[in-house]
Amino acid sequence: MNGHVSESIPSGEVGTLLRVLDGQRRHVLGILDGLDPKDLRRPVLPSGWHCLGMVQHLTLDVERFWFRAVVAGDETVVRGLTSGDAAWRVAPDTPAADVLERYRRGAERADAVITTTPTDAPPAWWPRDLFGEPHLHTLRDVLLHVITETACQPATSTRPVNSSTAAAGWSSPEDPGPAFGMKSNTGDRSTTRLGLIMYGRDAVIVLCGPPRPAPASATVA
Repeated sequence: MNGHVSESIPSGEVGTLLRVLDGQRRHVLGILDGLDPKDLRRPVLPSGWHCLGMVQHLTLDVERFWFRAVVAGDETVVRGLTSGDAAWRVAPDTPAADVLERYRRGAERADAVITTTPTDAPPAWWPRDLFGEPHLHTLRDVLLHVITETACQPATSTRPVNSSTAAAGWSSPEDPGPAFGMKSNTGDRSTTRLGLIMYGRDAVIVLCGPPRPAPASATVA
C-alpha cells in the first residue's frame, strides 16, 4: 500500500505521535493487502475470530471509542457505541472492501479530533460505570495507548513456508513459525509474507502475499 491513512499530519508533538499511529494503521491494512475476501472472513480459532473482525474492532472500539467518544465527547458517537464483542462480528453480507474503507474513514475522523485538540487536554467523556476512574488523562496518553493497541494487533514476519503450511495457517513441527516481530531473509530460498495477528490469548498466522525471491544475504533480527 502507498501513502498515508491520514492525509494531513501537523508538526510538533502531536504530529510526531500521529505519524507513528499512521504507520501502525498502514501496517494493519498492508498485512491484509492481497488476501482473498474469503480468507479475511475465515474463522481459524474456536472463538470464530477472523481478520476482518479485527479491522472492524479497530475502527469501532479503538479509533471511534478513544478519539471521537473519549477525547471529543461526541454525544452521538457515545450513544452509538457497541458493547461486548459486537464490533468483532462482521455481517455476512458486508463486503470486505467496505470494512477496510470504514477503517480508513474512521482514521480520518479520529485525526480531525486529534489535530484540533490540545496535547494536554483531558478526556471529555469516560464510562466510569463500566471501567471506573480514567487511567488516561490527556490526549497524549490516549495517543500512546492507541499506538500500542494498534501495534499489538498485527505482528509481521517474513519466513519460508511450504504450501501445506500456508494453507493450514500454522507452521510445521520442523518450522516452528515466526516469532513476534521477527524479520528474516533466507538465502536462495523463496519466502512468503506471513502475519501473526494477536488479540488477547488468540493468535493466528495468515498468508499476506505471494512468495517472492529472497536476497542473497540472510539476516535475522
